[in-house]
Amino acid sequence: MLKRRQEHGLMRDHNDLHYTNLPEHKIKNRLKELVEVEDSEDTDIESLRKRLKDVESTRHLMIWHDNSTILNHGYHLVMVAAIYDFAIYFTKDELVAAGRENLDIHTIVEMSQIYIMGRCISSEAENIAYVDTRRDDLPDLRIKLTTENQNELQETIRFFEGGRSSWRETWWLC
Repeated sequence: MLKRRQEHGLMRDHNDLHYTNLPEHKIKNRLKELVEVEDSEDTDIESLRKRLKDVESTRHLMIWHDNSTILNHGYHLVMVAAIYDFAIYFTKDELVAAGRENLDIHTIVEMSQIYIMGRCISSEAENIAYVDTRRDDLPDLRIKLTTENQNELQETIRFFEGGRSSWRETWWLC
């Protein structure tokens, strides 16, 4: 997913030099724009610089799972998608101002990918069989990805479950 978003040129991928050369007023303005700092905060410039870099290099992912029946066969489906955040992705207006085509960036960023799909009945016992696979993958989520510009990307994961009729959500931050 990261590679595809970068190929489309949708992500901010600033290197350390960008943040080092950014003037104090631009750092403060960007943090205010992202609702990450207030005028009343008295923080040194290096702390603000680090906060901006952290915010602009954190990608939020959602993992959603549900049980469905297709042609009288039960399936367990787990999908993963990025959550659009203008701190890390460009806005539609920024892309148009840069001479890019008018893209529906939210739809592109939040396009789901299949993570696990397995055939099972809709019982809890059958669905629990997939817990080990997901649990074994969780430590890998702590591995920081590296962007094309060799910047580390931190990921935050949110887990959702259920369908439209019985939507329940659980927020777990890793």
